[in-house]
Amino acid sequence: MTYIPLVSICSTTYNLENYIGEAIESWLNQKTNFQFEIVICDDCSKDGTILTIEKYIEKYPYIIRLLTTDVNLGMMPNYIKSLKAARGKYIAVCDGDDYWIDTNKLQMQIDFLESNPDFVACLTNSYVIDEYTKERKIAKTQLWDVATSKELLYHDDFHKDNVNLSPGHVSTYVFKNNLINQFPAWFYDDDVVTDYPLYMMMSKFGKTKFFNIVTSVYRKRDGSHSFNWYGFLKIQKSRIKMHKCVNKYLDYKYNYILKKIIAKHYIYVFKHYKRERDIYNATLAIYNCFTNNVFVFLKFIITRKI
Repeated sequence: MTYIPLVSICSTTYNLENYIGEAIESWLNQKTNFQFEIVICDDCSKDGTILTIEKYIEKYPYIIRLLTTDVNLGMMPNYIKSLKAARGKYIAVCDGDDYWIDTNKLQMQIDFLESNPDFVACLTNSYVIDEYTKERKIAKTQLWDVATSKELLYHDDFHKDNVNLSPGHVSTYVFKNNLINQFPAWFYDDDVVTDYPLYMMMSKFGKTKFFNIVTSVYRKRDGSHSFNWYGFLKIQKSRIKMHKCVNKYLDYKYNYILKKIIAKHYIYVFKHYKRERDIYNATLAIYNCFTNNVFVFLKFIITRKI
């Protein structure tokens, strides 16, 4: 049997025995007029994740591929491994503990990308569900329609009314495959969050579309990478590093905007060290704010606002 997927649904797992079945079911339930494959890269799970996936492979051997490893690769190397294994013209991303709730999600997004060759990617809205309180929120309230690199940068994470601070959750993201021939070394760093830098790298090749339709659910839970990773100081330093790397990747074309964003993050770092009464690091942070964007620095000094 010849199975040629137009879309590769790429996912990663690590100890997701309680979640991966629901995710796979949501992918298999997609109603499409094209073939798709499911590529799952497991990062050395210690629970029953692989057994659950293998049961689905028995039923859908032509659709589902499982790639395993003998050693733990880390989140980003494993994520990139899944993208590299994709055979489709397009890649749809969904974390193994998230799931889709709209059976027409893929068809809608692929129809748009096939009809609009100047677009390289698209996102939709999503829900964020707290695993413990069961509270459900809309991820995106700061809405947008079409974005270039510059517009995605302006939509950076200073929209306080958004639950999800990036332009859209990664588990709604569909993009053209094979435009990024080689992922930069910094993208393999587990301190890099998957969504924003990927969106920015893809934006180098064309426009991005946002659909204000809820198609996906993001679980906010203990044990997830984002739940454990988001220490305040660590995330600010990581975003500074990541924005510097994005600036270089985009050939410094948006240097002013990115340095303004970096300066704002240095203010957050300054505030943290000031609370800790760490005078040396607080001084260093506010100096770095000044050297990146003097206007952000002056506004903060005068108004104490970012």
